[in-house]
Amino acid sequence: MSLRASPSRRSSLRVRHMLRTLATGPLLFAATACHDATLSDGTLRVVTRTTGADLSADPYAISIDGGAPVMLGDSSVHAFTPLDIGRHSVGIGILAGNCTLDGASPVTTAIVPIGLDTVTFHVACTARPLTFVSERGGPDQLYAIESDGSDVSRLSDGNTSDITPAWSSDGSHVAFASNRGSGGNYEIYVMNRDGTGVHAVTSAGGFNWFPAWSPDGSRIAFESARDGFLAVYVVNADGTGLTRLTADPAGDEHPSWSPDGTRIAFAGARTGTAQIYTMAPDGSDARVLTQSDAAATAPSYSPDGSRIAYVVVPTTGAARIHVMASDGSGDAVVTDGADFSTFPAWSPDGRKLAFMAQHDSAWQVYTIGANGARLTALTTDAGANLFPTWKPATP
Repeated sequence: MSLRASPSRRSSLRVRHMLRTLATGPLLFAATACHDATLSDGTLRVVTRTTGADLSADPYAISIDGGAPVMLGDSSVHAFTPLDIGRHSVGIGILAGNCTLDGASPVTTAIVPIGLDTVTFHVACTARPLTFVSERGGPDQLYAIESDGSDVSRLSDGNTSDITPAWSSDGSHVAFASNRGSGGNYEIYVMNRDGTGVHAVTSAGGFNWFPAWSPDGSRIAFESARDGFLAVYVVNADGTGLTRLTADPAGDEHPSWSPDGTRIAFAGARTGTAQIYTMAPDGSDARVLTQSDAAATAPSYSPDGSRIAYVVVPTTGAARIHVMASDGSGDAVVTDGADFSTFPAWSPDGRKLAFMAQHDSAWQVYTIGANGARLTALTTDAGANLFPTWKPATP
């Protein structure tokens, strides 16, 4: 028998060799790629798409596999590279309280060699309700408005001047100052959130303004000149238990109750120039927080109690809004001083401030991020628009 392969057998062997080579070739290529840095890394593109109204002033936090986040603005793109080949978890965080994510977070995506995968997070934001004071219909009245400037409607009855509104923490009641009484003096009143059930809480005269609810809704702090100088008082929500908390003849004003109920912030001129103080709810343990060369006033606690917004009023130039930690540290300027800006009020999520500013000789209502970003005018009419405050997120 001949040991030489027949032509047909040689053809069969060649075919088998070619098939074996084709079958092992990708494996060899893959093995080589594992040692080639240019083929072992990939890129992930993350896109944010933000729609709606009252967009956040803060960037989103995008994290890969739970690592340190990259801050990415709304409707922005960021490329993460290099990333190891394989599956990765991608998450988005720091959404504003009025913004929701359409879809899941985190999501899992596969990174392939020389590939460019894309993950898109769709975020939708909605306007939130505020209350402000306006003279557009005659005397100063309480109005509702959305944080995009829409849906303006009157809350009070239009017959007298109603000012300095303050919402209870559960959103069920509004306290305000009004001269609707027979003597024409400003007293503190409370009404239901729909404008019904208006009743007086104070009745002693002396101009009573700027009510501030205790977190549990049982008491109201306010400022009054009933004893011949401005002082901070507290009264039960039913009008009983009136107590004066401060007694410095230099004057104390603009109380703001901390969310945990343990402190009341206020402005006082007891050292000559007004500064921001806090005290216990019984008026004891007063502590100064600011050391401003110019007058500091109108403090407002953030919803989580970690920060206080307030106003610095220089002897010349425009007042500016500041934000500091609740212990007085970390002071930062929020508004640029282009307009006289005052009486800041925090949004329910603590991301933005509403305030009033005098622009082109008219007072208007604005919102701005607590970081100074995304300044937005909510009113533009010629009349005075004053004392904005956000409606709580509940009920």
